[in-house]
Amino acid sequence: MFQITRLLAVLAFVLVLTTNGLACVTSPVEDKLDSYEFGNALIESFAWGQSALDSVVTMQRDPSTVEELISQTAKFLTGLKQAKDDYHCALESVQPFKLSKDEFISNSAELFVELYSALEAREDQKINEFETTLRGKARAVSLADTIIQTADDTVTFHKLWLDIDKGAALSLNVFVDFDAEARLTITQQQRKDLIKRIENLFEAAIKDGTKSDEGPTVAALLVRTFLMNQDWKSRDDR
Repeated sequence: MFQITRLLAVLAFVLVLTTNGLACVTSPVEDKLDSYEFGNALIESFAWGQSALDSVVTMQRDPSTVEELISQTAKFLTGLKQAKDDYHCALESVQPFKLSKDEFISNSAELFVELYSALEAREDQKINEFETTLRGKARAVSLADTIIQTADDTVTFHKLWLDIDKGAALSLNVFVDFDAEARLTITQQQRKDLIKRIENLFEAAIKDGTKSDEGPTVAALLVRTFLMNQDWKSRDDR
């Protein structure tokens, strides 16, 4: 048993040093912090968020062999690490827009930075707790405490993604030209580009036609629905 614990601890140490190998999106130049660029960054951040959710795997309840236990542990910890990295990339996608001169854009960017930062911190905490357990340094915790902590963590996680869905709804204001009646701040081509980007990144959800309950997909499809509404004229429409 001692050897197995030591082996898992070494495995955990190696996995902490690994990343998912994906490069974060390049930040836009400061003079391009407009609604179109923010729309691209926001959609990109939703894709990173979905990637984070997809990275997390569930460990089987009763692995039959030590090899299966090690394999499951490796995949689980790798998934946590990838999720943390993906949330950081989501944060970096929108962070530059905090400097936008457009108040709607800067406020929206600030909101999403806070939310993605909270999600990244959550994954980091889970990684630290899991590594501590693997190394045998975790303090004794009762079953009741574990259940309560897990429930609280689940509620917090779903609330964060609910806040992101609400943030997506509020962010639609960045596309609205409040000086003109029912008109957007983006051109017809930019509008098509953003819709196409969402369709490329969330192709499966759109093709299936199912109502996903996962925050990133909900948020992305909300933006797509708004941009497809022809009651809103593009900036260059006559």
